[in-house]
Order: sequence, then C-alpha cells, then structure tokens
Amino acid sequence: MVRAKEEDEVAGKAGLPAVNNDVAQYIKATSSKETAFKHLKVMLIGSQGVGKTVTAHTISKQCPETLPAKEWTTVSDTATILFDNNGADSLYHMKLEVPRKYDLSVVPGPMLRQVLSALFREQIVPAVKSGEIENLIVDSISSLDTIFKIEASKTEDNWDWLIAAHAEFNARLRELPCNVVMVAHGKAVETARTKKDGDAIAVHEARLEADGLSIGGVQLDITGQSVRFFRRNWSEIWPVYAVGDGDNKKVNIYPHGVPGIDIEHKTRMRGLAQKEPPNIRGILNRALENRG
Repeated sequence: MVRAKEEDEVAGKAGLPAVNNDVAQYIKATSSKETAFKHLKVMLIGSQGVGKTVTAHTISKQCPETLPAKEWTTVSDTATILFDNNGADSLYHMKLEVPRKYDLSVVPGPMLRQVLSALFREQIVPAVKSGEIENLIVDSISSLDTIFKIEASKTEDNWDWLIAAHAEFNARLRELPCNVVMVAHGKAVETARTKKDGDAIAVHEARLEADGLSIGGVQLDITGQSVRFFRRNWSEIWPVYAVGDGDNKKVNIYPHGVPGIDIEHKTRMRGLAQKEPPNIRGILNRALENRG
C-alpha cells in the first residue's frame, strides 16, 4: 500500500493520473486458453415470433436442455431488459421464470437514457460484479433503436444524438464481465435503386461490403451507422430460423448462416454444424470441447 501511494504521488507530480483500484482491475494478465469464450457476446437475428427470446435464455446454466420444462424453473442467474411490449411472455409457455426482468418498454422516451444509466449503475453492474448475474438478455435492440430514433428526431443534431445513444448503450454492455445475449430483428438491406444520389450509392455499397454484406440480403435492424458498433463488438451473430407453425414449429440456430438466405451472421467458434439446436449453452460447450 505504501509503495502504491508513493507511485501515485510520483505520477501526480508528473501530471499523470494515479493508478487506483478501478484502473488496476483492468491491467491484470489472464490466460487466453482459460478465458476463451468467457463473457460471451451473442446477437440473435431473426423475424418476430421465431423463438429468439426463449433461445436467448438458454445461455443460463439453470435452463433445462429440453423445453418446455417439465416443471416451473427459476432462472435466477440471468437478468432480462425488455424494450418489446410483453416481450417475455413466451417464457411462460416454456415454464421459465426470470425473477430479474426489467421492463423498459413502458418508460417514456425522453427518460430512457437516464433510466438506463440508473439501471446499470444501481442494479445490473453490482449484481454482475457480485456474481448474482452471469447472463444479461437484451430484448430487443431493434425496439430500443426505434425509441432512440423517435427521440433523435426531436433534436437538431438527430443523427449524432442517435449514434451517441447507441454508442453509450453498446459500451455499457461491452464492459460487463458476464455473458450478454442481444435479440435483434432482421430487415432487408436497402437496395441501391432506392437511392437517388450516385455518391451515396457508392458509399452505401462500400460500407455493406466492408461489413461482409450484400445488396438484397437481411441485416440487423438497427439504424444507419449505429449498427457498426454492434457488428464490431459482438463476436457472434447467429440467425434463428424456424420451420413449421405452432406445436410443429422447429427452431434452430444457424451460426454459419441459413442456406439459401443471404442473412447476416458471424462466428469465431469451431466445430459447429450448419444447423444447431436452439440451445446457446450447448453450443458454447461444444465450442469449448473444440478449442484444443
């Protein structure tokens, strides 16, 4: 402690900030093998009603491998932030209960950023650091984007406001030392024919190409440049696709993309099949078995 105090005094005289405990926690070396796929950041992309919300909660160690569960199961290691109205209702049919559900779909738009700040500061971050929460679900980023767009339209610098709001939220998630699963809707990539300005077309297509996308495909339903924050920082982007309806609906995760459909996807995991059962924990376990 004395040495640390002396070093801080030297740093202060040199005009440098002191290395306090808040800083020290980020400069500790860790093993790349032991931390592989730890604090996973997964984005699930798919159409509404396909089963993304239920699939997201399979990240929990407490979630049964087979759903619906035989009896009511409490998923206490997971917190869920909702921006979709009644977004967690599908969990009821699976007999899953999430005690930490934060329904922000009812928050007035002008208050949302303030409420998010308080939620992370007073609830999410302390619970993650204490180990009470191992997983955070965000459902959905597309609905949050819609709220942000409405609020941005009321400002003079609306695009800057929108990008800043998304960057702020993305940073909160990225910094959490836990698994984060974010649900996103898909949207068709805007075609060049709908753009009037030739330069705009070239810029638009260049950005798509840089992100590994093509005109006419399906991408994350997040507005404009804001989407790039999530593409860059989320290591896994998995399409969720279903065949059939009702009790006959078969849901699967496609880490390498859906055959015959140009849909956004990304994975760093090896040993995964083209089509995986909708169980994130199971996929993670298989990836760990194949890490060598």
